[in-house]
Amino acid sequence: MKHLVVFALSAMICCILCCSCTTPLSENNDRTLTELAAHMLRETNTQYCCDMNPDPVHAEAGFSIWAGDHQVAFYKYNINNRRMKQKLIQIKEKGLLYILGYRYSAMVNGSFVMIAYDETPLREDLMNAFMSFGNSENETLEKKNE
Repeated sequence: MKHLVVFALSAMICCILCCSCTTPLSENNDRTLTELAAHMLRETNTQYCCDMNPDPVHAEAGFSIWAGDHQVAFYKYNINNRRMKQKLIQIKEKGLLYILGYRYSAMVNGSFVMIAYDETPLREDLMNAFMSFGNSENETLEKKNE
């Protein structure tokens, strides 16, 4: 009986931990890269640069913006794809993304990753805008203002 109670408690704790770890990744998986680009351009003093090849980072799609004279890149990972989800979790845990052997600082917000943001003077603005993307309260305010 004691073993059954311990097993049940262990299983319950594992379920709680697994659900809490995956929930943040699914918050904005339905959002598009185009929506993120529009949000970043609206919230920061930046300009659209170009589409980025997602293959080297094993993502679904990517784009970059100019923040002053620094290029900042964004990638979308589809968490319904097991490999992309694993890659996204790895990036979130380490806070880094390697592209062809070059190391970039990386920030994760749900299904999206922002890299190479840390060397621009707009760093704080970029981080705040990026982390506010997908925030349902912030999105509701944006829709009211349009």
